[in-house]
Amino acid sequence: MRSVRTVLVSIAAAALTGILFCDEVCGEVSIRRASVWPVPVWRQAIVIGVDRYADKDLPTLHGAKADARAMAEYFRSGGFNDVLTLTDAKAMRKAILSYASSRPKLPVDRLHTYIYFSGHAVRASSGDSASGYLLCPHDYDPAREPSRTGISVADLVRASAAAGPDQLVIIIDANGPTEGDVADILEAGAGSLTRGGLVVVWAASVDQRAEQAAGRHGEDSVASGVFTKALLAELRARAVENGRQRSDVDLGELLEGVQKRMTGNTRQRPMCFGLFRDRCPRLPLPQAATTRGAGPADGSPTR
Repeated sequence: MRSVRTVLVSIAAAALTGILFCDEVCGEVSIRRASVWPVPVWRQAIVIGVDRYADKDLPTLHGAKADARAMAEYFRSGGFNDVLTLTDAKAMRKAILSYASSRPKLPVDRLHTYIYFSGHAVRASSGDSASGYLLCPHDYDPAREPSRTGISVADLVRASAAAGPDQLVIIIDANGPTEGDVADILEAGAGSLTRGGLVVVWAASVDQRAEQAAGRHGEDSVASGVFTKALLAELRARAVENGRQRSDVDLGELLEGVQKRMTGNTRQRPMCFGLFRDRCPRLPLPQAATTRGAGPADGSPTR
């Protein structure tokens, strides 16, 4: 391994030429794509999956963590610059909101932030100030006021807005929202996202339950979310068409394919809503062979 001094010299030389490489620093390996500085578009993903909760009264899930890891691999293969995976005990409320609000330390022209969540979502009590569903981080405590330990998607939007993203995409594999949730999320986006658009993809439509189905991620047989399983299959299928590699796909086109894959297995229907100006956003597609965007998994941030 090269010495820290050699690495610092390499970084300094790279800065003079306008090209930055993050290589081996103090024994921590983070493989990055060489980028012109400032980076034209920086894509970062925060991937959350919770199977086991601190409160033992919350049922253990089987597949949320594996789904999160599979989505993290998709983001890496799609060339994302930074992928942070928070699962089980690392998916604490404070950590999720903190990472959502953080901006890359490198100068970037445009920031695209993607957040994926798989886990429990609970209905806030009628006496609570929050409306609709709350996402449950690992430390969700049903004995306390729900809005203090759960996370509404509107709160997630407001936290992410602090980083000033040009595009914010939130993907939720949990029970469908209420109509009040949708209104709150759009209001939060309109009030806080001053630079760019917002897209929310939810695994189930209003007041629908998100279902699980037998699935496989790698060599482990797990109970996979019906939606996430169909989403990943459709992303891989769209990546190569007529023998040619595609770089991205229209979100509306993608969700049509996801719905077709889900039809027959469930009555669950995904929904998409948001605020965007010109056209439906496009999602990056997995590349056949790449080391771009690689980074530590399970809570080791590369920012």
